[in-house]
Amino acid sequence: MLLFRICFFFFCNSILLFSFGQSLNDSLLIYYPFNGNANDSSGNQFHGIAYATLTSDRFGNPNSAYHFNGFDEYIDLPNQSKLKPPLPVSFSFWLKLDDLSAENTTVFTTDFAQNNHSGVWMCLSSTGYMAISYGDASGNTSPYNRRTKIGTTKLDTAIWYHIIGIVREPTDMKIYIDCENDEGYYNGSGGDLSYTDNQGSIGRKDGNMYLPPFYFKGAIDDFRYWNKVLSFQEINALCSGTVNIEDYQNNEHDTNIYPNPSDNYINFKNVPNNIIRIEIYNNIGCLIKVNSKKEKIDVTNFNSGVYHLRMINNNNEIIKYLKFIRN
Repeated sequence: MLLFRICFFFFCNSILLFSFGQSLNDSLLIYYPFNGNANDSSGNQFHGIAYATLTSDRFGNPNSAYHFNGFDEYIDLPNQSKLKPPLPVSFSFWLKLDDLSAENTTVFTTDFAQNNHSGVWMCLSSTGYMAISYGDASGNTSPYNRRTKIGTTKLDTAIWYHIIGIVREPTDMKIYIDCENDEGYYNGSGGDLSYTDNQGSIGRKDGNMYLPPFYFKGAIDDFRYWNKVLSFQEINALCSGTVNIEDYQNNEHDTNIYPNPSDNYINFKNVPNNIIRIEIYNNIGCLIKVNSKKEKIDVTNFNSGVYHLRMINNNNEIIKYLKFIRN
């Protein structure tokens, strides 16, 4: 079984990560895995300066993510001109929120300027949806000084989410939450992306002319920053993973999939209430879809074959494995 799992792991990654690993490194400005420090693993030596606290990551590994207290903790990016590129730009990171208020949900900004919308940033909107924005550095923090894309999925506290943000131009931005395009709408009428002479920061932004800076409250991990648009294949590679073939008879819950086999949709019966994430893997162990909802899942575009599904609860525990067949 162990040998099979090792082969399983490397075979999957040889297909997904080898194919797109080099392209994920193309135009990569920063990669902070946060494994004990805020060092940059992109090869560019853009190491961060951490004023935050190391914590456990989404797998429970100690000192493998950073926690921010919501009032004075952050990580500064180096003040380098290469970290202030023109559009397009892309970002990828994991986050876990402790608070949903607007003043405690700013994830990062590429330009920490006082009383000024400048650079690119991501945060929760005032209505609780993930948003990506850029500012024109014209000296104010109104909608007339920024361009924003606001998503459609409300996030919750105490759950790890994978977020991807892409900005190509004013009305061509994308937000992915757990590998799903979050769609959404545009807001603001600012000018072109501009920067000041300030460094970027993870965990804070001055987002209001009349209030002090906003500070993130929660945990952040695996922060990446590119000066390019991520392709669909690169997004899939970021979302890739492996699943071990488990003993499916050890499942405690009587959750079922129907119809099985399926031609277009799979539905669920008797799903535990604490399930917050559903992952689907192909028969070689590659993660191909993540769903945060317990409703039916569209498998129309899946190839014919056997698929493995696992359900994860709000304690990040895998509590159910299932198989289904796509006709």
